[in-house]
Amino acid sequence: MKKRRINAIPGEIWRPLTGWGAPYEVSDRGRVRRPSFEVERRRGGTQHYGAFLLATHRRGRSPAVQLLVAGGRHRAIRVARLVAEAFLPPPPPGAVLCFRNGDRADVRAENLVWTVPAH
Repeated sequence: MKKRRINAIPGEIWRPLTGWGAPYEVSDRGRVRRPSFEVERRRGGTQHYGAFLLATHRRGRSPAVQLLVAGGRHRAIRVARLVAEAFLPPPPPGAVLCFRNGDRADVRAENLVWTVPAH
């Protein structure tokens, strides 16, 4: 997993992601990070790890990140889905995630909307 320094963006809002094998946070700008954490050493003392951004890769036309799941395995998750779950209201039954401007690479919260397809 490539680690990148987190440069602050004015007004950026971070929210925690739940249900994963490690603590993660997602921003309204579509960035995913692992917050700083500490680990107790076997021989005493504490090891501190600083926060870092997760590297994104393309999955289809949308950016995705690798998140840790149970058993020490990783799973590719689309960033748009993580942003929507953290910043949009819960989707109605049968809803799909759409991009307001049609650009699937633009995963900012303001560009995402749940829509229910007409049958």
